[in-house]
Amino acid sequence: MNDTFFTEFIILAGVVGAILAFLIIRRWREE
Repeated sequence: MNDTFFTEFIILAGVVGAILAFLIIRRWREE
């Protein structure tokens, strides 16, 4: 496995996690 692929996977997971966290926090504040 290439290190670049592993790094890109971590970055992608971080971006997806940030978006999910933003949506969850926004939905939680609406209630």
